[in-house]
Amino acid sequence: ARVLCRACQEADPAFHFTSIQVNLNTRYRMHTDGYDAGPSRMLCCGEFARGRMWLHSWAEGSWQAVDAKDRWVAFDGREYHLTEPWGGAERYSLVYFTHPAWSASEQLQPGARASLEALGFPWPQGAGDVFAAPLPKPSERREA
Repeated sequence: ARVLCRACQEADPAFHFTSIQVNLNTRYRMHTDGYDAGPSRMLCCGEFARGRMWLHSWAEGSWQAVDAKDRWVAFDGREYHLTEPWGGAERYSLVYFTHPAWSASEQLQPGARASLEALGFPWPQGAGDVFAAPLPKPSERREA
């Protein structure tokens, strides 16, 4: 966990997160993240070709294809996104985000926050570290 936390902090020192999701050869259909209270960062690595991430912008009503192989991508996991098919032996993706319970210490096991911070997780310090305004509910958004 320390190495993964350090990698993200070196790439984006101002970014705060409580969780890291590690995926291997996982292809996601169009979805929004259910447990994401703020900005996300993603890095893909491995022996693969193609496999871009498609990001939707509700505000702009458009899609953008982003190549995340060996580069960091910043995105809002509450927006629609998906991954393209890829070829190759292995495609790892590391997704960093803040869980909605970050500010509700009563929802955490005693000592959980301190343990995560000791591992290098840069816990959000306030509402400025997460998105303040909620997105409209998916049913209220324009079709993606």
